[in-house]
Amino acid sequence: MVKHILFWALKPEHKKDVQEIVSELNGKFQKIMPQIKGLLKAEVGANYNGGTYDFALYTEFTDREAEAAYQGHPEHLKIKEYIKAVTDGKVCVDYFAE
Repeated sequence: MVKHILFWALKPEHKKDVQEIVSELNGKFQKIMPQIKGLLKAEVGANYNGGTYDFALYTEFTDREAEAAYQGHPEHLKIKEYIKAVTDGKVCVDYFAE
């Protein structure tokens, strides 16, 4: 299993909208989950603990091939464009889990 976790910092003008953005993204990810073979889980959450990053995405895939298919999927690319428009920094961690 592959776990793919991202943390984003919102642009200053979008910080007040974090809950709305998180809700919208959760809806978008739930919509594409059935379209991407091997995508087992996707959830977005707002950071309530302060710090540099405002929200996170947690995803699970059956394997690296499924994650690669997700990365190039047209619906995922649309989500990425939306995220790029409202954020100005990110960190990503990918790892294997049993």
